[in-house]
Amino acid sequence: MARDKARQRPRRVVEPLRRQDNREAAARADEHTWPVGSIFLSTVPTNPAVLLGFGTWVAFAQGRVLVGIDPTQVEFDTVLETGGAKTHVLTVAETPCAC
Repeated sequence: MARDKARQRPRRVVEPLRRQDNREAAARADEHTWPVGSIFLSTVPTNPAVLLGFGTWVAFAQGRVLVGIDPTQVEFDTVLETGGAKTHVLTVAETPCAC
């Protein structure tokens, strides 16, 4: 019985170190998941640095809608293009048919 307790003591010291190593490895993996220039989307206002535990983050496209790149459309063929309108009054031609 004493022998088993002696074997457990080093684990108590080593386990927290292993957990710390795992956290550091996870943080390094996250840094590769979201490299500089990446966009992190979230539905909470918490800074990604707090959520992920690394990096300096800035808000991107505040109050705007993100649109993917489409090389076949001039409006969407380059990154960081802006456009559109916050409000729009539909014309008769734009309204759906109530057939």
